[in-house]
Amino acid sequence: MDVFFPTLFVAVLLVSVEIQGSRSMKDRRSVVKSLIERARSRWDVSAMDLGPDGVWNRAFLGFSAIAPTNQMAVDRLDIVRKFIESMQDAEGFDILEYTQEVERYDHFSHTKNQ
Repeated sequence: MDVFFPTLFVAVLLVSVEIQGSRSMKDRRSVVKSLIERARSRWDVSAMDLGPDGVWNRAFLGFSAIAPTNQMAVDRLDIVRKFIESMQDAEGFDILEYTQEVERYDHFSHTKNQ
């Protein structure tokens, strides 16, 4: 039986931030948790604190989304990036760098031959 899988696009946004005035891991966690939870709930993206472990004033955040078109994937992460940019002053952090990529997911190259 043939199974139809739609074309999918996987988008990844990586953001490096410096948290101003952070004096503890608790301060860092508060800022990072707020950004991640808001992005997840508002735009239904996957999000994760990628470290670095034990550093109080820096964080590397990863966001991802899957969409049926390239443009939908780009749009989803563009809005997340703009949200993070808009929160810099309110949450007390600066974006040091970000990168964003979208790749087409090819189901057939990830399937085992049986």
